[in-house]
Amino acid sequence: MLRPLSCLQELANLKFDRETEISEASVVLGGEMGIMGEARVLIVRHGEGRGAGANPNYMRRALRDLERERPELHRRLVLHHTGALAPSLSGIGAVVFWLKNPLRRYPACHAEAVRIAEGARKNSIPLINPPEVLADFCKSRVGHLWRAAGIPTPEAERLDTFESLRDAASRLQFPVVVRADEEHAQKATRLVSDSSALRKLEETDLIFPCVVSPFIDLRSGYRDAAPRSAFARLFHKKRLIVAGGVIRSKHLMFSSSPFVAAKTSIFNKARRFGRFENLFLLSRLHRQCVAHDLAYWQHGEEREALLLKACEALGLKYAALDYGTSFDGTHLLWEANPLFGIPKAEKIMLPRARRAGERVTSYHAAIGTFLSGLLAERPMTTGEASPPLRISAG
Repeated sequence: MLRPLSCLQELANLKFDRETEISEASVVLGGEMGIMGEARVLIVRHGEGRGAGANPNYMRRALRDLERERPELHRRLVLHHTGALAPSLSGIGAVVFWLKNPLRRYPACHAEAVRIAEGARKNSIPLINPPEVLADFCKSRVGHLWRAAGIPTPEAERLDTFESLRDAASRLQFPVVVRADEEHAQKATRLVSDSSALRKLEETDLIFPCVVSPFIDLRSGYRDAAPRSAFARLFHKKRLIVAGGVIRSKHLMFSSSPFVAAKTSIFNKARRFGRFENLFLLSRLHRQCVAHDLAYWQHGEEREALLLKACEALGLKYAALDYGTSFDGTHLLWEANPLFGIPKAEKIMLPRARRAGERVTSYHAAIGTFLSGLLAERPMTTGEASPPLRISAG
């Protein structure tokens, strides 16, 4: 147990930014002072100012919900931010890396994560999304590993320069999708119909290295069998969370664009009706899409064995998977996201119709079940308390 003066000295060294919550510091303090003999989970996140997109507050709201709903679990979580004092591994039952990919783009964080992972392995402590997996994690690598494991996904070829892309025009089977290999949020994503269209692209239209994949239109089977359905008329994308053995379906979005995302979603277009929703103002197609999305979310999981295998093939135990479903029920996987986001309830499109509050609660509960499962694998030990961990609050 730390003496009061020692606590004050440690607290004086804490570095808080304007977004860091006191409740998050208490998670660390709870792990620091914890209950005798309890195993704990060490969560590694980026420290403040560690690079573009490096979020020191990742999953803050989920952790806050755990503090309120499951305090017995919350007190057994230890947060570490890169750049802070190296954490002790005494009493740690698992280490979870919540870090951006590809991690090698954050060299200082990468090096620190490697040191933590090496220490954990020496003590036979399980690692979730270890740094060697995140180091070069990109779309082309995902495609290669999935195809090698027999996971249905489009072919993907990485091209490092604009010249190599132009040279590939004569052998590519069009239409193709060109995406940034190491970026997110569909940055610089293009559908290219033929070689002539490819040659008209400017280098500034794309981000390199890029990945080129054949365009696969899942609407075709639905158009033959159910031509009036949303799946025949629109493109769709499903997303679910895999966290350890936990699978939590997240959303099913539809769009007139082949690049289905929140900004292109038909749900986003329905916002034109104003802040206050009125389902009577939604088109029949809109209502059909909402019904499909609700059914998918309420189902909870889908094709468990395939999705767990997809994560295992990548060396991941925590990720969001994006995929589509053909009319015959087979899945085609598009992408894996080791550091996915969960929006605030008020930011979810059509929040009343799509039951935003319940959705967010279900996502946070899945994260809690995942973390709890890590502790169940390393149950409480008997005997004297573990040595105190150093405090770090980013």
